[in-house]
Amino acid sequence: KEKENTKSKLENSINNLEMDIKLINRELENLDNDILETKKNVEIYGEEEAKHNLEVSKLRILESLEEAFKNIYTNYSDKMREKLSYVTTDLFKKLIDESDRQLLKEIKINEKYEIMALGWSGDSILWDRSAGQKHIVSLAFVTALAKVAAGENKIIDLPLFIDTPFG
Repeated sequence: KEKENTKSKLENSINNLEMDIKLINRELENLDNDILETKKNVEIYGEEEAKHNLEVSKLRILESLEEAFKNIYTNYSDKMREKLSYVTTDLFKKLIDESDRQLLKEIKINEKYEIMALGWSGDSILWDRSAGQKHIVSLAFVTALAKVAAGENKIIDLPLFIDTPFG
């Protein structure tokens, strides 16, 4: 009887252990499925991260290009304004009489492409000039624009209309 009891207990134990093994195997299958799903998610997130990194690198390149273009534009604009100022001053001095040449140091073109006639003190003297002198400044500026736009060409096609007579 004792052996039968022991046998019965052992059989019950074996049945319980087999049930536990089945439960553990089911749990193991579930965990394997979770691992596979997690691996797929990791792959998806890795691809998304790679796409994001590519977009970030594109953004950085575009930002650096934007900065480079701004610098190129600013440098070109500054050089053209300097050239325009120089040519305008030169033309003005050729068009004006000798006594008035000494009053003007240079004609400057600012960032807004506004004309500034500067005296030797550095102050603006454009509005202290006569109407005829202002017309000559305007004429010199328009001619300088055409000359700078023509570049190295010696011939400048420039239609010129003056609506008031020169004094």
